[in-house]
Amino acid sequence: MSKKDAKNELVKQKNILEQLTITDDLTRLYNHRHLNTVLTHEFERCTRYHTDLPCLMFDLDHFKQVNDTYGHGFGDTVLREFAQRVKDAIRSTDFAFRFGGEEFMILLPQTTIAGGTEVAAKFCQHNATKEFIDLN
Repeated sequence: MSKKDAKNELVKQKNILEQLTITDDLTRLYNHRHLNTVLTHEFERCTRYHTDLPCLMFDLDHFKQVNDTYGHGFGDTVLREFAQRVKDAIRSTDFAFRFGGEEFMILLPQTTIAGGTEVAAKFCQHNATKEFIDLN
């Protein structure tokens, strides 16, 4: 392996490790640790440019009951599917985090408070009656 190839491989592995440190293993959303970094950066930006920074918080109602009734494997499937729904609902410039067990957070930079409220309402309405299916 040439020095250039070795260096490229090292950079690739470094990028993979960096991604692993900021990503939740189960949902592949950003993790709570990365939230602090992003929130600091985005808050500074919105303060400088006098813009809003809507923050949406979601949790899955009765999630403990889902785990107790159907098992943790199905609970994990629900978390992964919900995370995918979050990803599908936001723009590439937005940030989605797994905040805690069944808690999720979305930051919507360059969005008004009214726009954030609209995103939240549409997301809740879309997911209110949609069931989770165990695909495993």
